[in-house]
Amino acid sequence: MTLDLREVGQMNKTIQFQTQNDLGHVFAEKLDISRRSGGGFEKIAGEIHPALSRFIAAIRPDPKYQYVLMTPMGSYEYWGMNVNGDVFPEVSLSYDSAKDNPQAVADELERRFLAPFGKSMPLFPMREFGFKTFLDALRYRHHVNKNPEIAYGDIVFAIYNPAMKRVELISRHDREKAKRVGAEDIVRDLDEGRPRQISMGCKVPFDVCTKCGNVSRTSRDYCVHLRHEMGTIQEDGTLVGAVNFFPRFFDLSDVFIPAAKESGVIMKVASQKTANVSVVNALMKSGASPREAVDRAYPNWSEQRKQVFLKSLQGGQKRKVAAIKVSEISKKVLPNAASESIIRRLSRTERPLPHSLLTRHPFGKLLSTLALSGIMLRPREFQYGLLHSMGKPQLANSLRMSNTVFSPSPRATSCGKRISLSSRDFLPSAASDIRSHIPSRSGFSPYLENRIMGAASNPKVVIIKLAQEKETPLLNKIASLYTEYRNSVRTLPSELAKAISEQPDYYYTNFFQETLSDSMSKIASFSRKTTPLVSGSLFIWNVFQEDVSPLSRNWDNLPSDSLSSSLLGSV
Repeated sequence: MTLDLREVGQMNKTIQFQTQNDLGHVFAEKLDISRRSGGGFEKIAGEIHPALSRFIAAIRPDPKYQYVLMTPMGSYEYWGMNVNGDVFPEVSLSYDSAKDNPQAVADELERRFLAPFGKSMPLFPMREFGFKTFLDALRYRHHVNKNPEIAYGDIVFAIYNPAMKRVELISRHDREKAKRVGAEDIVRDLDEGRPRQISMGCKVPFDVCTKCGNVSRTSRDYCVHLRHEMGTIQEDGTLVGAVNFFPRFFDLSDVFIPAAKESGVIMKVASQKTANVSVVNALMKSGASPREAVDRAYPNWSEQRKQVFLKSLQGGQKRKVAAIKVSEISKKVLPNAASESIIRRLSRTERPLPHSLLTRHPFGKLLSTLALSGIMLRPREFQYGLLHSMGKPQLANSLRMSNTVFSPSPRATSCGKRISLSSRDFLPSAASDIRSHIPSRSGFSPYLENRIMGAASNPKVVIIKLAQEKETPLLNKIASLYTEYRNSVRTLPSELAKAISEQPDYYYTNFFQETLSDSMSKIASFSRKTTPLVSGSLFIWNVFQEDVSPLSRNWDNLPSDSLSSSLLGSV
């Protein structure tokens, strides 16, 4: 294929930018560049691009300006689509006109998103595109962007970070000009850490449907998938979205602050994430010195930054933390259709645990250790492990070979033996064996989000063969015990909190270290009509069950800023 420079119209889009998501990941924060602060930022997680670090270090304090570090957009392959259903492939988002070949970009996009449907690249004007076009964007209020004279800020630095797969930029705001154009409240809110909602203006020559390859130059050209199924997961695993081939960004606007869960929170540089501080406290409680705890919790911090934090700990200074907004889901309301679809799909595709793991440890302690790692057993896994623990390995193997499992029908009656979940049953040897299975089976953040995105973007997944259900007196007793086992996870939040306090190394290494390195939500955002954020709590309560139902009324409820809530998500 070849490019054609024939003049064709551009499609204008507005892309929502959440400055902080429900999991507390921050995508924008005011930079404190005063000499007394030592300069820098603390809320944007992950390693920023070295060139950006050098730029920040070179900024001289000037009371006239406010500088804000933003990570407004990541590549689709790593972070998924945005809340509008827009897909931004890395090859086009990372394009740099100074060193990249636009023909190679066009060929790659055609190969991935058009050729599978027997289509080729349409004619379009080859203009500048990619992350560098953010440098042409100005800061406006409510997308009133026709007159540059009413802009109160500009973008002074933009770069694509290949390690974090995201765009990183510095926005500079003129405080006096903000007053003149009526944007003083925006600057003030950023100074004080109040929530702001930001959206971007973007132009593309056309977009392409991920489901059928239809090319749309305007929204009027949208196929049935983009009109009615944007952001949904199809039966074949396809995530329906609009691929933006050659994006040009021209506007970053602050819009009305909504009261809904989509509201963003921009946090001040001086504060710390509650969860991060709790990790330090948990490490100290386990016997680590303050210095050891900080070294382990923040291995990438500079020595100066560590010293400042240690002084604040020793001086007993309390840092103010902006409250993380967590959407409330009524336990009386059934999960929406999209979340039910996600849970059912993962129930069919989650990788099985090895049989040796199910028989190597005391079964009761294994159940608690698995649950405290966010992992629930399938009925057949539970049956296999339980029968082995009952001294019936031959029966366990026979049922496994014939793919036979108990029937989880309401007729299953309790056999009088309760199964309870307890942090006291956490078994380090079992936890060591479980570690390698956490990414593929845990319902805790960030692994659940990763698997949701994987299932959405990769339809070629292995679907576990359904077992043949059977009823016998023994299997009915096992069914009753399985019901007790699933009901026992109602206490998971409180028992998880105890386990984190008692086993900080395990949770830091396997969960919080991963969470602290994230800076953007990896979970795909679904359509505006059905916007499912499948929490770990909802997933763990329903995975491998016959029906997807709301959380039990007896489900433990802990503060949203607790460590266990950061793994389980909002309920």
